Amino acid sequence: TAHIRRRNSKRQGILRRKDGSQFHGEMNLIPFSVLNEHYVEVIVRDVSERVLFERTIRESEERFRLLSNVAIEGVVFVQDGTIIDCNDQYISLTGKTSRSSLVGRKISEFIDAKDIPRLDHMVSLSAVNRIEVRARNEEGQMMILEASGSNIHYMDKDVKAFLFYDITSRKKTEQA
Repeated sequence: TAHIRRRNSKRQGILRRKDGSQFHGEMNLIPFSVLNEHYVEVIVRDVSERVLFERTIRESEERFRLLSNVAIEGVVFVQDGTIIDCNDQYISLTGKTSRSSLVGRKISEFIDAKDIPRLDHMVSLSAVNRIEVRARNEEGQMMILEASGSNIHYMDKDVKAFLFYDITSRKKTEQA
């Protein structure tokens, strides 16, 4: 009769096949006893594809993060009027201090409500267009932003991606 004496143990690492080639493996170690003899059952699974997939996803996310944070525009992703992600420049434009203070909020809390239909129309044109929109930051200061946008597929969702660039000082100079 077999009795399990300890909990299973899982380990991952680079393993070697009989032929000497290496692979990413996962070992499940299962200790058990039979008639006072102690044994360990070892189940080895090749997880090379999963490791490669996870690495590719991490690299893609890191590349996206780096690209979005060196952009001079504020980048925001919106689904059904709700912010689902943004870059550091967008956080700065709004006067907020963190991404979590924006995710889940309505974009209309930042962009003038009269300009939201104009943004939606611009995105529906599927062409590179830039429009000016009015916005307010956290302190209530009025800003004029140059906006462009498009429909994209992001994190398994169809969303609107907007780029905003603060042109307030340029507009004040033009008016003067």
